[in-house]
Amino acid sequence: MNFYQLHKQGIDAVVSRVEIRYKVPLIGMDRFICTVSRLERIGLKYIFHQEIVRQSDNVLCARAKIEVVNLVNGKLSQPEVFDEAFKEYI
Repeated sequence: MNFYQLHKQGIDAVVSRVEIRYKVPLIGMDRFICTVSRLERIGLKYIFHQEIVRQSDNVLCARAKIEVVNLVNGKLSQPEVFDEAFKEYI
């Protein structure tokens, strides 16, 4: 999915809300993995449930819920292009 090309067509995915729960801090040069553990579609928004895990010991450092909406030509719209892209994950 090329977000630049979508933007040129007037389609933009916009983060509308972020909720983060920090568990353990990352420091300095810690390496980490950011995963999407679950994806939901509720109404016009997608909700990405993410986790950040420190690679050295697989400790969960943060858990987040990211809400994303779709704008077409600046107006809130059905996320059809994203429905197609995410259909096997929902």
